[in-house]
Amino acid sequence: DYGIGATNVTFQQHKVGREDRARVLGRHIGFRGCTIWFTGLSGAGKTTIAFAVEKILTQFGIPAYALDGDNVRHGLCKNLGFSKEERRENIRRVAEVAKLFADMGIVALASFISPYKDDRDDARSIHNQDSLPFFELYVNTPLKICELRDPKRAVYHVIDLYKKARAGELKGFTGIDSVYEAPEKPDLTLESGIESEAESIRKVLDFLFEKNVLPAKVYQQISGPPIRELYVDGESKNKILKRMNSFPKVQLTKIDLEWLQVLAEGWASPLPGFMRERQYLQCLHHGLLLDIKKKCSTPGISRTKDIEEDSLWSLNEPLNQSIPIVLPIDDATKFKLMDGHSISPEIALVYNNDVVAVVKDGEIFEHRKEERVARQFGIIDPRHPTIKQILESGNWLLGGDVQVLKRIQYNDGLDCYRMSPLELRNVFAKANCDAVFAFQLRNPIHNGHALLMQNTREQLLTKYKNPMLLLHPLGGWTKVCFLHYFVFY
Repeated sequence: DYGIGATNVTFQQHKVGREDRARVLGRHIGFRGCTIWFTGLSGAGKTTIAFAVEKILTQFGIPAYALDGDNVRHGLCKNLGFSKEERRENIRRVAEVAKLFADMGIVALASFISPYKDDRDDARSIHNQDSLPFFELYVNTPLKICELRDPKRAVYHVIDLYKKARAGELKGFTGIDSVYEAPEKPDLTLESGIESEAESIRKVLDFLFEKNVLPAKVYQQISGPPIRELYVDGESKNKILKRMNSFPKVQLTKIDLEWLQVLAEGWASPLPGFMRERQYLQCLHHGLLLDIKKKCSTPGISRTKDIEEDSLWSLNEPLNQSIPIVLPIDDATKFKLMDGHSISPEIALVYNNDVVAVVKDGEIFEHRKEERVARQFGIIDPRHPTIKQILESGNWLLGGDVQVLKRIQYNDGLDCYRMSPLELRNVFAKANCDAVFAFQLRNPIHNGHALLMQNTREQLLTKYKNPMLLLHPLGGWTKVCFLHYFVFY
């Protein structure tokens, strides 16, 4: 009789608090204990999603444990059947265990049909009494799809449970002859019958980030760095065009235009434009971006007060960046851009008589070319084509925030293949691939390349379901005896 309560017991307070546990548990500062309660029909996808989230959290140093409905009936709840009273007790026991895990600082992922609203409310109440976060996630998969999934057959080699239930061989089966009370106001709904598995997992991770369970650093690692495109919207573009005649102009070379494309499409995120001196020095001397703040004044002192980096794009940790992305200008151009001791607030960037972008809030600093090539290449020999190009460029560098007016195209027959980072991410998502492997080369593919790509895919298939190849050819200088790169591609 589960109605008989324990007597003569007193709750003992721990001498170790949650913050104390948080300091020694996992790789991230702060207490993150909570319970994520997945509810839905058998075959809805609860366990699949919970186990995937558990794996991701664990990989990134956040302690997590998935409590599965079938698994607990092998031990903790092995003496319980499927009557309404026994199901209630099953949920109570699991909720108490999940609460202990959450209190310890672990993210408990409970995947249970839990068909009755009152039982789920009781599970939430058990956590609320101890001020522990409890989130109800409804895996809303239509019964028809759940029946088609036949989740038990592969494991138990038995006839589909739904089929047995419809034949009357299984009594009290939720969704067939036992009611399922869908949540009225779940914290998150997963449309597993419509969304892909990856999309549902992504929604859970987004939710955990919103609820401060996932730290920003981990969220960025999981999601990939945010892409910062530098294109302006239509309204802003029209306003810029109206003022355009008053802007001083800088003529871009083909190389400058290509670097502008890198910035515009977000390949160099989170840079807001051509590097200022602060980022240039970080890159040159450390091979890193440490921040994207704007000013660099007295040596050793940074003046950043109200011109800090945008919090949306601030760096949680240093970012690898070993190649400066800068815009060289000559003495005459520098003179044209300066108004006394101040630089023009807006500067037009022009290529082939076409204004392609605007630099705002710019700064001009000395282009110490020999220092740059020595640190970047380890030599200053002008026979190297890039070193020669740098040494012949302007004596000054123009940095600042860039607003790009339109997509940069070259009209060479290859523009349709030049996909931006966001476009590539969309391709990967539509293909439902769970891994991407990139092969970058600058000459035509030969058998050696093909074998490397084939072998890589074979190895990835042992861990992933649908790895996709990103073949990334680069164009550049070739020896005089070689065909020009454009002929190759």
